[in-house]
Amino acid sequence: MRNYHCQWYVPDLPNADDIHPYLTEIDSNRFYSNFGPLHEKLKRKLHQYFFSETRGFISLVNSGTSALEMSLRNLKLNRGAKVLVPAFTFAASAVAVVRAGYDPIFCDVDESDWRLSPEIAESVIEKRQVDAVLPVSSLGYPQNAMRWAEFSSKNSTPVVIDAAASLLNQSTAIGVTICFSLHATKPFGIGEGGIVWTSNSDDHKEIERDINFGFSDGEVKTVGGNYKLNEFMCAVGLAQLKRFRSVEEKRTSLYASVFDLLNQNHFELPEIEDSMLCFGAPANMAFLARSPGDASTIRTALDSLSIESRRPYCPPLHRHAGFKKWVDGCFENNFSDLTVTEDIQSRIVGIPVHNFVGPDYVEKISRCLIQ
Repeated sequence: MRNYHCQWYVPDLPNADDIHPYLTEIDSNRFYSNFGPLHEKLKRKLHQYFFSETRGFISLVNSGTSALEMSLRNLKLNRGAKVLVPAFTFAASAVAVVRAGYDPIFCDVDESDWRLSPEIAESVIEKRQVDAVLPVSSLGYPQNAMRWAEFSSKNSTPVVIDAAASLLNQSTAIGVTICFSLHATKPFGIGEGGIVWTSNSDDHKEIERDINFGFSDGEVKTVGGNYKLNEFMCAVGLAQLKRFRSVEEKRTSLYASVFDLLNQNHFELPEIEDSMLCFGAPANMAFLARSPGDASTIRTALDSLSIESRRPYCPPLHRHAGFKKWVDGCFENNFSDLTVTEDIQSRIVGIPVHNFVGPDYVEKISRCLIQ
């Protein structure tokens, strides 16, 4: 693997000195997992920071994928139920569906914003059975939770939003469950972890119970799992919160500069309402080159400057060998052709937008784009 001068992503997490006071607290408490004091403190502070204006509840889990799996299981659908998933997303979305005991049904995304929309979901529902929908905040660009709540009510179809990379900007709405990731590569990273947000107190109680194997009053009521977030990850989270505003302000400034550069050079970017960007920039920066050939040329130019680029969500889910079983089932009736997803994956270029890119970074990528 090549050692790039400017890597695709370098997490900006607290250092050992930042974390040390919380480790000392762990030593003093002699509490290392199982909803310890730091867990409860982090949970309270995260709710205050990100969800203070929402009427809902949060649960902390050990990964964003666990958050998805638990939320999907909590829907209590029949085994083999059909869950609509965009083909343009990270593999964890479909993995969570399968591990919850359901079958993923892959569909296309909107060409303007690269996300599964309620309109696309309704067009699929008209043609085949769909028992639930898992829209994704692709690349950290948020979903409109209110529109999905309206869709869910109208179609009597539950919705769980995979907002893994969109903690900073994802809105909430009564009637949908929303899952976030705290992975090191996410805007608010702690190493590994996840959040489940729900507006329903009964759902919240079930999720809290299932995090710990399904125990309630000393007895397993329903079979859950071991999804607990340990005290050491909570220590990182608490240290990150103390420094987060300055960390995100720096990254948001860089993102704005790169966004303007891409706009000036007329590259395609996913559309988003400015009002949906609340706390900071989306997690990733990706754009569409004018052709597959141009995408390859740009990536070669970036490579020559030792800047690592990637093709996010490529291959798309329907091209992963591990999902072939469900792909074959999806397209036997030709209900969707995934033309937008195929076009995106052929032209997409992802470039770094983290706090360690270097002072001349924007100038360097500008030269690559002009070529």
